[in-house]
Amino acid sequence: MTSWKHGAPRAAFISGGGSGIGLCLVKSLISEGTSVAVFDLRVDDSVVAELQNNARPSQKIEFYAADVTDPVAVEAAMEKAASDMSPPDLAINSAGMMRNGEFTVLPYETFERAV
Repeated sequence: MTSWKHGAPRAAFISGGGSGIGLCLVKSLISEGTSVAVFDLRVDDSVVAELQNNARPSQKIEFYAADVTDPVAVEAAMEKAASDMSPPDLAINSAGMMRNGEFTVLPYETFERAV
């Protein structure tokens, strides 16, 4: 992520940023000086400490509990983040949900929720 055409974003919102690919994106953006709002169901205390310790004094690293399957909760969390930090220059949806079962037998509601 070091070849931004117009420089690294000042603020980024990342859903699913507490683990997996989302966490890797958060770490990369922090290393480039971006302030980051992390949206996730839960974020381990050790992850919070690591991310805050790696941030520069000028960066904000904020955490917001949000379930991406609840649009009202997501909207409220994003409005709070924009108020706490600034509107994002970059937003990435990395949140995922696991639903096990054969595709051909999953109920339609499960498919809709996953997509």
